[in-house]
Amino acid sequence: MAITNVLASLSVALTAIKILRKSNYDIVVVSNIGPALVVSMISRLRGIPCVFDYSDHLPDSASLYSNSTVARLLVRSVVYVMVLASMGVCTSVICSSDSLSNIVKREFHRQGGVFIIPNGYDAGFLESGSNRERTLGELGLGQLSGHFIVAFAGSLEDRYDFETVLQAMQSIHDRGRKVALIIVGKAISTDFESGLRRRCSEFPFVSFIGYVQDASAVSDYYRIADACIAPYKLIKTNYGITLKIMEYMASGKPVLVTPIPDVVNQLGGCAIIYGSKKELEDGLERLMDDPGLREKLVECGREFVKGLTWQQLAKQYEEKLVAIASGTSHRPD
Repeated sequence: MAITNVLASLSVALTAIKILRKSNYDIVVVSNIGPALVVSMISRLRGIPCVFDYSDHLPDSASLYSNSTVARLLVRSVVYVMVLASMGVCTSVICSSDSLSNIVKREFHRQGGVFIIPNGYDAGFLESGSNRERTLGELGLGQLSGHFIVAFAGSLEDRYDFETVLQAMQSIHDRGRKVALIIVGKAISTDFESGLRRRCSEFPFVSFIGYVQDASAVSDYYRIADACIAPYKLIKTNYGITLKIMEYMASGKPVLVTPIPDVVNQLGGCAIIYGSKKELEDGLERLMDDPGLREKLVECGREFVKGLTWQQLAKQYEEKLVAIASGTSHRPD
């Protein structure tokens, strides 16, 4: 995977160099850490402002995809140097959250020209369809009718703590309550997926769906859920309000999520925030028993994400790029 990524980055960088040599542009935006440094340098040499859209490329995040400890240390070091150099060359940096902005300033020593444009989601992805019971049947999950269904949808990787979710829901299941967990997503490795699938098979309440080829079909799993969960591990690489959380909220589902920094700072009463198995058990049973709480969280979540569709954020993004290109963009306090 590492070799493939390097070759892809070199290809992108070479293509970008050819394009920049032949044409004049008002501004260049780069978001891939591989070609970022080369593209930034060429842009600056040609007097073109270059923006590094640094969405989620922490060295620690990149290293998670390596299998051995040595490989992880190597990847982390290389990515850190690449990002540090790119930060020093680019004109401005766009981050998705205050937490990431603080990381950029603290660890990459970038003090000026750092702007925040939040993550967004595609509203069209969440178009309404048939009702819950019909959708359960269409998905082959009719046996879950009458159960309180918790859904996870997203990449299946080591940054999530599925074990605590399984153990907490097992305790609730053992008390005779009809609860079910659905896991939908593509794994970063076949070994990880087979291990998680095997573990989930030990719990009678889990439906492990895995990869869904038609991305639009994921909304069907949101539709049948009573609540959705984002079980992030409390590690450095998990800090922001992700696309997953926004899609959950936009789908009208109450959210259970661990206390990562931006969740604690921004979501507040819009989600059930848990930090342990016991807290997850208590929070989930509160949702099961209190329709009023579910309605409150749904309303709060929809209010939180109502201005965060890609369609709405595109204009904000464009305005920021125009301001940077024209030299009128001010540096934040």
